[in-house]
Amino acid sequence: DDFRVARGASIASQAAADGALFAERLAKVQQMTGLADPVYVEAFLQVHSFDLVLELLMINRTQDVLQNVLVELSTQGDLKIVDRPS
Repeated sequence: DDFRVARGASIASQAAADGALFAERLAKVQQMTGLADPVYVEAFLQVHSFDLVLELLMINRTQDVLQNVLVELSTQGDLKIVDRPS
């Protein structure tokens, strides 16, 4: 019986941690297109030291199957490419 209580508390604390992580990530999501656009895009950027990971959520809002969708990215501001540290 103690095992079940401890297991339930462990599962509840893990669920709370997962929920907090989800809420933290959700707060950082950026809308890239308008809601009425044919393709809706949201982006989430993660920074790990000198690495950038960009996750894109793309939703086809048309009735057609889209093929060869091209995503163009551009930078703004004073950005420069640097070598990865060893």
